[in-house]
Amino acid sequence: MNPQCEKVLKTATVSGVLQEDHSSRRILLHLVNGSDGPLWVPQEADPAYRVDRKGSTLIISYGYDDEVYGSHRAHYMLPPFHLLPKGETFEWYVSSPRLVEIAFQPEFHSVVQVRTAVRHFEQTNVRGAQDLDGYIQNSCVLKSENFARQPK
Repeated sequence: MNPQCEKVLKTATVSGVLQEDHSSRRILLHLVNGSDGPLWVPQEADPAYRVDRKGSTLIISYGYDDEVYGSHRAHYMLPPFHLLPKGETFEWYVSSPRLVEIAFQPEFHSVVQVRTAVRHFEQTNVRGAQDLDGYIQNSCVLKSENFARQPK
């Protein structure tokens, strides 16, 4: 683990909220950078996910996740990253209708994990030209608590 990650894991947080009103349902994510340096947050239109039926948990993953991509590691493409300066908060919505549908099922709890990088990585569309090992070595996995549903 990168030495910076110990500080990041103690000071940065990610959380999610299920929001619902009369016309829509959505998942709002917040990442607060309380660390002493910038973080790079992966931005994926279709994040990876897995459903733990035993634990009734939907796990949404932004960035590389070995449990999801391990067998296809050579095909993983680094996503674009959002620069999050120290002391700032970044909010974004999960845009996948399938994930929103699963998250709102009453039998499921939802969590999000985000592999935030502690340095910038260039995105490229050329397989094998990406520094996946560098990304893994210079990143920290932040994991949220269970999402809470907002009152209507």
